[in-house]
Amino acid sequence: MLISEVQPQLFRTFSVWITTHLTILKHFFEILEMAYLKTCTLSVLILIVFLVETDAVRCCLKYRRRPLDCRYLKGFDIQKMTGSCDLAAIIFHTKHGRLICADPNQHWTQDRIECLRMKAAEVKTGGF
Repeated sequence: MLISEVQPQLFRTFSVWITTHLTILKHFFEILEMAYLKTCTLSVLILIVFLVETDAVRCCLKYRRRPLDCRYLKGFDIQKMTGSCDLAAIIFHTKHGRLICADPNQHWTQDRIECLRMKAAEVKTGGF
């Protein structure tokens, strides 16, 4: 076999080898890209579930029945009826970091709100 006949054959063989390996690399990177997209999608879904769960923790589902002593309270939030929270409530924050749900229509709840407002006014005026 002459060199002039071997060179084209080697070139074809090398060309087939390169094409095959480039195709394999292309598929490999497509798989990596799909895995990356799946990972990103899964991460976003986990984040959404976490945020929804975190929001649900702050949503009162029932009221405390017994009144709280005002000296254990440091603040409150008002929970309005929304899509995720179907109960209007006052959420009291205790000095120990607990959240206590109270019925806004109860007399003791209104008393504790007034007590907290008076505490805040004393702090503002420096009379604590």
